[in-house]
Amino acid sequence: MTCVVRIARQLTSVLLAWGLLTTASVFSTNAATAEPLRGVARLPEPSRLGRIVHYSPNDRPNDRAQPKLPSTLLPHALPAPSGNAAATAPYMRIYGQANPPYGFVQFCDSFPKECVAGDSTDGRFDANPERLVELDAVNRHINTTIEPVTDQELFGVAEWWAVPTLRADGSGKGDCEDYALLKRQILIKRGWPVSSLLMTVVRDEKGDGHAVLTARTAQGDFILDNKTSDLKLWSQTPYKFVMRQSYLNVKVWMSLDPKETMSPGPMAAVKTQR
Repeated sequence: MTCVVRIARQLTSVLLAWGLLTTASVFSTNAATAEPLRGVARLPEPSRLGRIVHYSPNDRPNDRAQPKLPSTLLPHALPAPSGNAAATAPYMRIYGQANPPYGFVQFCDSFPKECVAGDSTDGRFDANPERLVELDAVNRHINTTIEPVTDQELFGVAEWWAVPTLRADGSGKGDCEDYALLKRQILIKRGWPVSSLLMTVVRDEKGDGHAVLTARTAQGDFILDNKTSDLKLWSQTPYKFVMRQSYLNVKVWMSLDPKETMSPGPMAAVKTQR
């Protein structure tokens, strides 16, 4: 049994235990043809499986169906969960529009092709076990091939978002948002919808600003993080979630904290995986 198949079965068992995957799940073969990317030859072949399913942005898979949002509108937030529901919810909740990080604004001005929206849809990407293995593989691969350095060391400024420039062997340098931007680029080239890969700002264990990539799927919101190579649901991380790109418009950011809608400043964390 190959390593990929073994991991896929393990992930399937975990998702079944969480109630985020059912044995009746059906997947279609409508993913875009993946484009090769230099330096990622060690990753498994891109999965061709996956489909978009329509849930409200704050819905659980087994909640009552919500009306489909027009693609011209920003997503609306549902009331905050009571008790400890947020601690185990597979999906993040949004609380209105937020000011984007200034590093992101600069990034879109400098690299406009990286900020082009995909198909406008409020649906979630229904990721099969192979797709979740792919998330894990990309996260681990980039965490081990990119050297963590600060923007000050690399660019001579406090904050500069950029996709790391890869050498012939696939290695490169960058800080937390650069890791996330490269993972996003690779996954899009491997057929993931733009709307399912969202740059996200959090506050880490020290209260510092930190950037991660959220994979927005029907199975939950998974976090790709340069500080750890373990793929986790957002609610399993130690972070306070601040803001995230809108899946309807990647240039629009949505607040994940009802008390904080302003940009948190430079992203500080550049730690490698634990």
